[in-house]
Amino acid sequence: MKKNQITRIQDSHEEYLSKTHYESASTIKLAIESDNDYVWFKKANKGNTKAQSFGTALHMALLEPEKFDNTYWCLSDSDKEDPSSSWVVKVNKDKKVALVELHAGKLLLEEDEWNAIQIVGERLIYDNRFTDFVAPAYKEVSFYDDNFFEGIAVKCRPDAYFGVMDVDIKSTKAADPKGFWYEFLKYKYHIQRAVAVDIMHKYGIPIEASCILAVSNTPPFNHEFYRVPNHLIESGRELYQLGLQNIKRIKAGEIYNGYQIPGQQMDENGMIILENKWK
Repeated sequence: MKKNQITRIQDSHEEYLSKTHYESASTIKLAIESDNDYVWFKKANKGNTKAQSFGTALHMALLEPEKFDNTYWCLSDSDKEDPSSSWVVKVNKDKKVALVELHAGKLLLEEDEWNAIQIVGERLIYDNRFTDFVAPAYKEVSFYDDNFFEGIAVKCRPDAYFGVMDVDIKSTKAADPKGFWYEFLKYKYHIQRAVAVDIMHKYGIPIEASCILAVSNTPPFNHEFYRVPNHLIESGRELYQLGLQNIKRIKAGEIYNGYQIPGQQMDENGMIILENKWK
């Protein structure tokens, strides 16, 4: 469906990533870091880290459980014919070969990752915030805005939105309030939330509450829901506009080396003065 120069479509994650003509919160954040970070990423073919792969599997398990079952499988020690021996023993090795053939085409998850995802899923079944706002929501829907900012095309893919609320799932080292606040600032999650809120507003979806479901990727795999306050959405909006201005300049062929950020304080020798301004 197309509305206000924005296409709304339920495509796959791979299709979303392939549309590199559109900028995303990730590329916008790189353009804020430096011109070289942005250009390098655009030219590089970067694979997923282990943490990113776990996050992808977790998203699918929570948002698209049927697809998860058809995409992933796990080789468990409980599958051994001889539980007291290793997988290199013939009876176990033969069983492993048979299981690999049975699950041909699926991605293999390590047992600890598989177990973590099952634990999180079972806990969320009993969390009213998940059952009320995530389970019934529109999930994994992509928005493509052909003219989001001064001719620049931008995309977003909110994990879930329901009524006036959107919820994004983040796997993190720390789901506790203090630890996640550090992660939030480090990865500038408010830029992503501001982009998503503004594109959905432009499309006609009146998001009033932008939230994050933080899930720890280490034992005991705690989770917590956080609402991003309006002042951080506004800060994210200011930052994404800065990043898009940088992208527009880069696309015009004006590329800077180093970290020449507009408004950055410099001393008399041209050295950057450290300051706490990029929240």
